[in-house]
Amino acid sequence: MHLGRWKVLFSLLSAGVLATMLLSTAFASEHTGQEDRHFVEDEGSGNLMEITLGQLAQTHASSDAVKTFGQRMITDHSRLRDTLAVVAPQVSITPPTTLLPEHQAAVNWLSTLSGTAFDQAYMRFMVVDHTGDLVAYESEIARGAKNELKAYANDNVQTIADHLALAHSVAASIGADVSISR
Repeated sequence: MHLGRWKVLFSLLSAGVLATMLLSTAFASEHTGQEDRHFVEDEGSGNLMEITLGQLAQTHASSDAVKTFGQRMITDHSRLRDTLAVVAPQVSITPPTTLLPEHQAAVNWLSTLSGTAFDQAYMRFMVVDHTGDLVAYESEIARGAKNELKAYANDNVQTIADHLALAHSVAASIGADVSISR
C-alpha cells in the first residue's frame, strides 16, 4: 500500500482510538464496576499489544532508538501485565489473554511495515496510544470504583507518563510527525 494511504489509515485509526478513550472518560462522571471492567480489559489487552509491538520493533525497526524504545515497552508492559494479573482477580475481573480487535488491528497494520516506515508509524502510534492510556489511568485514579484498581493505576501512572514523554522524544529524534491533523 502506498505510504500516503498508510498515513491516512494511521490518522483515522489514531483519531478513533483517542476519541473513544476521551469520550468514554468525558461521559463517565461516575465510575462504576463496568468502567473498572473496561479499564482492565482495555489496559490488559493494551499491555499485550505493547509487548507484541515492542517485539516487532526488534525485527522491523531500522533505528536503534526505536528498538531501544520497543525493548523498554516489552520490559515495562510485561511488569504491568503481571501486576494487573494479580490485582484484577482480587476484584473478580479476569484480564484478557488475547488482544482486543482494535489492538490486533494495530499489530496487523504495523507488522506490514519495516525500516523507516515502521519507525515513523510505530512512534506516531506510541504517542497516540500512550496519550489515551494516560487519560485512562488518570480516570481510573479519579473515579475508579475498586480501590485495588485505583491503587494499580496510581502506582503505574508515572510509568505511562514516562512512556509518553519518551515516545515524543524518540519520535522527534527520528523526525516522526506526531501531530494529529484532520
